[in-house]
Amino acid sequence: MVNIHDKAHELANTIRQLEDVKKLKEISQKINSDESLKNLLKELREVQFLIFNEQRSQESLSKESEEKFKEVSQKVMANSIVSEYVQYEQRVGIIVDDIMKILNEAFGIESFI
Repeated sequence: MVNIHDKAHELANTIRQLEDVKKLKEISQKINSDESLKNLLKELREVQFLIFNEQRSQESLSKESEEKFKEVSQKVMANSIVSEYVQYEQRVGIIVDDIMKILNEAFGIESFI
C-alpha cells in the first residue's frame, strides 16, 4: 500500500531540487535582506491587488490605476533583482498550477483555470 504522506514528501523534495525554485529562493533571500527591494516588491503587490479588485468590480481600469501600474512596472523592470524575482515567481507559479491540475484530476475535480 502506498503511503500518501511519503509521496507528498517525495514531491516536496523534488520541487526543492528544481533550478527555478532554487533561484527563486536565492533571489528571495536577497530581497529580504534589503529594505528598498522589499518595499518595491510590496508596492508591486499592492498595485496588483488594486488592479485585481478593480477588474472584479468594474469592466475597465481607471486611468489612475493604469498609470500607477505602469509606473510601478517600470520601476520593477529597472531593478534587475526584483524583475528577476518576478520572472522566477511566474515560472514557479506555472509549476504549481500544473501540479494543482494534476491533483484536481486525481480528486475528480474539474479545473477552472
